[in-house]
Amino acid sequence: MTNKTLPGHDKQPDDITCASCGRFVGALTRCPHCGARVHKRMSVRACRYAAILLGTVGLFLLYLMSINKDIPIIKVSEITPMMNFAYVRIIGEVVSDPRIYRSGDRVESMRFEVSDGTGDIMVQAYRDIAQGLLAAGKIPRMGDNVEVIGSLNVSEERMTLRLQSEVQLSINHVELPVTSIGALTPSTDGAVLIEGLITSVKEPRPNSRAPWAITVQDAGGEIEVSFWESTYADILERAQLEAGMPVRIRGSVSSYKGTVRLRLASALDIEFPKSIKGGDEIEFTAPAEMETIMIDEISADRKGDVVETEGQVVEVVPPSREKMPWNVVLEDGDARVTLVYWDKVASFLQDRPPQKGDRLQVRGEISTYKDEVQLKVERADHMRVLNRSASAVAKPMAKGRKTRLADITDAMKGSICTVTGVLGDSRTISGGIVYRLSDDSSQMDVVLWDRQMPPGLRDTLAPGLPVEITGKVGDFKGVLQLVPRQEKDIRILDDGGDS
Repeated sequence: MTNKTLPGHDKQPDDITCASCGRFVGALTRCPHCGARVHKRMSVRACRYAAILLGTVGLFLLYLMSINKDIPIIKVSEITPMMNFAYVRIIGEVVSDPRIYRSGDRVESMRFEVSDGTGDIMVQAYRDIAQGLLAAGKIPRMGDNVEVIGSLNVSEERMTLRLQSEVQLSINHVELPVTSIGALTPSTDGAVLIEGLITSVKEPRPNSRAPWAITVQDAGGEIEVSFWESTYADILERAQLEAGMPVRIRGSVSSYKGTVRLRLASALDIEFPKSIKGGDEIEFTAPAEMETIMIDEISADRKGDVVETEGQVVEVVPPSREKMPWNVVLEDGDARVTLVYWDKVASFLQDRPPQKGDRLQVRGEISTYKDEVQLKVERADHMRVLNRSASAVAKPMAKGRKTRLADITDAMKGSICTVTGVLGDSRTISGGIVYRLSDDSSQMDVVLWDRQMPPGLRDTLAPGLPVEITGKVGDFKGVLQLVPRQEKDIRILDDGGDS
């Protein structure tokens, strides 16, 4: 084969031309024209492999830098709309009580406000993150120093920082000095810590949206402390909420019509120490020891007295409709008295409700209703089972006759019916959930109250599920509804109609 060198190629280095066809191949090791192998100098091959190695090492170093680089600390005043979705770190002080939003037993979100001295920003956590913070006890309090990491959400109206993980919140709890109640004024800012004796406990009325209120007194004065039902439910030692008990409370000051009050935001902010400093200086008359009497000593002449008694449960009557009380008939010998309490008390008795045959010790206020003497119980811990009946096991609601939905009328209010149908869409209401039940004749709402149904029941119910439900017929704003009382009153059916 004749090797013809192209014009000008005789002056180029041998390793950039093909020794077979004489054409230019550049850095290639095989000629693209004739396929012959082109021999390169060792330095060229070394540079090629070194470039690959250096590129790989460079990428690895960039990865290490990205995971070890500190997230920048910024000031709230430096945040602009151009920083929307930026991942930042903010260090500051909590300037508002945290607010926790629940739907039944599920935590939907938590939010609190942080100030770094240049401005304020709202910090938010949702669902699993909020639930994780609550489970870990990482609930900031007003006055605590925090470090938060998250993504910014900036708009013209407001700016927020959203936590992506519970580890992105670091809390340095600040211990506050005890402040005299007499020194508190409407202009007092931030969180304060008070110590004193409880002089009164005001429980909200059944089905009321009012908060709990306790009055605390120290040597300098007294103040009302308010908190919501959800906070009360989280207080582990709520049996200590009695007049005469020492208490230590951390809260934020507010005022209403010129009267200074204290807000308790979390159950973690109330303690019941055995003693308090300066307790001897408080002029407080402890309530007289509770009087214990026999049932036959309870009479209308003692209306308004708070007494303790005990007896055997002979009858338990659930409320016939909403806003009606529970009735428990207590017997001792030939004497009987009816105990009454509302759903708010019953919600705390789910694990230990009074049952027929129980020996019960109870504290309550003597009252009358339609000339009948009764004992009104205000708190769940004022009823104590002394001897649980062996037969006192929760039973499902007695089954009523099977009924089509179309056959349920206003005349059947208060009666028990059993219906079979298919669940439809659900909607959440305050304290429960409503499912639309339908059969081949009509449709009706089925109301499941959180205080009566276990949280896991929601996970087993879904639209399109065939069920058999036993419940009491009620109504809401003139619309009939069915209300089962416990989980056993709901039976899931298979396609053949059996569970």
